[in-house]
Amino acid sequence: CAAASTPGHARSTAQICMKRAALEFDPKAQLLRILEDYPGGQLVSEAVQNAEDGGASQFTLLLDLRHHAIEHQAIAGPAFVLIDNGRGFSEREWTSLRAVNKSEKRSSPSEIGAFGMGSRSYFHYSDVTLVASRGQYGGIDPLKVLPGRHGGWHVSLSEGEIRAEADVLFSPTVAGLCEGFDRMQRGALIRLPLRREQDVLREQEQSDDGQPLAPEITVARAEELFAQWAESAPRLLLFLTSMRRVSFYRWRSGAAQPELVADTNKKYLRGGPRPRLPPSLPDNVTRTYATLREHIVDLS
Repeated sequence: CAAASTPGHARSTAQICMKRAALEFDPKAQLLRILEDYPGGQLVSEAVQNAEDGGASQFTLLLDLRHHAIEHQAIAGPAFVLIDNGRGFSEREWTSLRAVNKSEKRSSPSEIGAFGMGSRSYFHYSDVTLVASRGQYGGIDPLKVLPGRHGGWHVSLSEGEIRAEADVLFSPTVAGLCEGFDRMQRGALIRLPLRREQDVLREQEQSDDGQPLAPEITVARAEELFAQWAESAPRLLLFLTSMRRVSFYRWRSGAAQPELVADTNKKYLRGGPRPRLPPSLPDNVTRTYATLREHIVDLS
């Protein structure tokens, strides 16, 4: 960290120690290309695959509809929150987060997802990506929505002002929705504040053609997407190895606790409560990819 400030110009510990972590590319042109190349609606499938790559056995999606008492209102409102109990972020994953136009996992074909690639879909829903993992708190803010954050940051969760913000956004109750997640030791928690009307208006004012990067994500639209993703959970688990459970929670504004909306456990996909799925597939189903895909569609 930098040395103490000069007299009369004191800065907080968080400000002194904050490591700049802005995106490693020109954001405006690249974000437009990313949004064109990666259609929306893939948030959960991408996130679950990333969690699988990290050895996670459980993934949780929370639709957090509350407003939090923190300084920056752009990240204080409703958000999609993604939590897994995998290995969490190493320096490699932090680097991929800052360079979403690349992929740090292209040399590992056995890994289904690639964080740098999977995180591209985040920009359909949010202008800012917040991550808490293994004692670190990072954020990517390509449009510089948050004053003083330099377009991105990467700091220890023990830092003063930043820790206070993280304690609110990544509270123990939220962290506890995914068994095995520990924000200091294991797993990753990603918060995507929903794009607001004022964000869209700001982008229109700043763009040459008067067009925003992406539309507003209203609470109604977020609820619609949330319901679609919750319904798809059983199909997401079919071909994953380490992932055993996918859960969906909603935390309504004013509510004391979140509510469980959907919970899919892989052990129930092999009989018992879900007898439609046989313990083994018929021979004629596995002959070609097309027949296998048709069979899965019939089951869903």
